[in-house]
Amino acid sequence: MTGLDESRYQSTDSVTRSESFDKTIEAKAGIVRIVVGWSGVALGKPTDPSSPADPAYDFSSPDRAVADASSRGLEVILTITGAPAYATGSDAPADAPPGTWKPDPAAFGDFAQAVAARYSGSFAGLPRVRYFEAWNEPNLSFALTPQYVGTTSIAPDHYRLMLNSFYAGIKAVHADNVVITGGLAPYGDDPPGSARTRPLFFFRELLCLDKHLRRENCDARPRFDILAHHPINTSGGPRRSAAHPDDVSTPDFKQVRRTLRAAERAGTIAGDKKRHQLWATELWWETNPPETEGFLDVGLRKHARWIAEALYVLWKQGAKVVIYLPLRDSPRDPARPELSLDSGLIFAGGDPKPGFQAFRFPFVTERKSKQELLAWGKSPAAGSLQIERRVGGGWKTIKRLKVGDNKVFTARLRLRGKAKLRATVAGEHSLVWSQRR
Repeated sequence: MTGLDESRYQSTDSVTRSESFDKTIEAKAGIVRIVVGWSGVALGKPTDPSSPADPAYDFSSPDRAVADASSRGLEVILTITGAPAYATGSDAPADAPPGTWKPDPAAFGDFAQAVAARYSGSFAGLPRVRYFEAWNEPNLSFALTPQYVGTTSIAPDHYRLMLNSFYAGIKAVHADNVVITGGLAPYGDDPPGSARTRPLFFFRELLCLDKHLRRENCDARPRFDILAHHPINTSGGPRRSAAHPDDVSTPDFKQVRRTLRAAERAGTIAGDKKRHQLWATELWWETNPPETEGFLDVGLRKHARWIAEALYVLWKQGAKVVIYLPLRDSPRDPARPELSLDSGLIFAGGDPKPGFQAFRFPFVTERKSKQELLAWGKSPAAGSLQIERRVGGGWKTIKRLKVGDNKVFTARLRLRGKAKLRATVAGEHSLVWSQRR
């Protein structure tokens, strides 16, 4: 399944929300990620923190987004992050970002229960939400501090306490609610003085494993249903591995899977679940145009190719869900262009980039031998799909197969050398994929 993360989902303007959700449906996304800022909802300290009706809480923004998404048949992930002042440690240094310093695990669990109860399907006519994500990028100091004290790692152990309390709060409402770990950022640094923990190290510590992926004693085993990561590439395309072995960009996602499976075999994850899914809950590249000053500003055609290829590469490594950020570019402030995020599938003005079609109807081929290609894609409609090859000035069908609506398809193609290929279904074409060898 593919999904989108878009700040406009929580706009106070109903037209903006409607346009965003309608475009999300057009992009064939099946799930949306909506951030619930704990500190933004908790306007004061609640007297009954696990109650969704406590008067200290203002859920108006997520209420609107959840209702609009659910009315269109979209699944919703609620990502809860950012502690209010009453739920952070009292010894915070001046440079700790607000809401990040030693968030109180018990208070986090209470708030999680309030959120799950509000979206339980039986409160104030609001729809049910099943998926809940515990924090965002807890391996970065802008989200969780401290990461280290000297050379001693602190964040993974503290986050495990937060995760387990969150799990208890979410499951207290519906036992079949689904708890997702906070997706980790793809890169880190080495201590001392590090503000970022390398993701594979963080995962090992969280999952009670040593560097050889053997069982290690923890105060408590972690509890969750889905392990999440953000396999973002800021230095190259979807085949560019991270330089450090404990960092994880798109082609390294299999190392997260390897770590998770080791924890399952070692019995270091609490609960009866034997297998846990892997989700990629954030992926993006900025484009030029409009960006010229970002991490890696790629042309529009390359951006589209990378999106389709990343979806394939992550699927091949076991990702069950991939969420792209955002749907639409941020409005640009000419005085501060570096603050805009220009990785959208749509320009800020509303025109689609080629990446929109690549996300809606991804199609990729990969050479498996001199004579054979693997074709992979996700169809935007059910029916008879044709894989076509460019021949002269036209297109020749070289393969036909039955496909489901918004379902992944694969096919083997007997084809040597270079070729230009595309998929066609219900009168709609994928972007052309250039098989380069």
